[in-house]
Amino acid sequence: MFDDEIEKAVLYYVIFEQEKFDLGEKDFVKDVHKRIIRAMNELKAEKSEISIISVANKIKSYEGAVAYIASLGDFILGMTAESAYGKLIEYSKKRQVYELLVDTGRKMKQNEGEEKIDVLIEKMIKSLQGIQQRNERTMDFKEQVYRTLGEIQDNYNNRADYSLYTGLVDLDKMMLGLHKQELTVIGARPRSGKDDDGVADCGAYCKKGVTYWVCEF
Repeated sequence: MFDDEIEKAVLYYVIFEQEKFDLGEKDFVKDVHKRIIRAMNELKAEKSEISIISVANKIKSYEGAVAYIASLGDFILGMTAESAYGKLIEYSKKRQVYELLVDTGRKMKQNEGEEKIDVLIEKMIKSLQGIQQRNERTMDFKEQVYRTLGEIQDNYNNRADYSLYTGLVDLDKMMLGLHKQELTVIGARPRSGKDDDGVADCGAYCKKGVTYWVCEF
């Protein structure tokens, strides 16, 4: 439930690429990484710039802080900011769930049945929901607008085109109809009706610019 390189990659993206991830000390295992994220959150609270120098100055007690932070970029190969962050949060959630289960078991043992089991279950569910609903990224208003506009554009560009649907419900459900600039091969056992369906729809297909072949083997 811990990956040193993932932790370093995420810290790199936050410090050097200014990614606005919502992170805390509980999301990291290694002590130096906890110090770095604590320093960054303090700088954020102070509305100060987050940089290699400002973070290193916050953790002067750690010898070689500047060199260590500078080396974080060595661990981002093959990882985007989002993929590294996603893996980090996955590990963090697993640790939190494990700690919650251990803590609940300890409380049950200590209480020896004094607290009703329904109350414990309710508390666990509430805590698990808090872990599950963890925000993946903190976006400012401009970023939210850009993302929403991008999703609208994608939905428009990728909207369903029913003009090339075959009318065969089960087939259309699997293929979403025919597609432009694609070769679609429909094969089936003899006497299953594939030729009859094809001939029936052939005229409509040709009007839509579809070329139709029937091949016998």
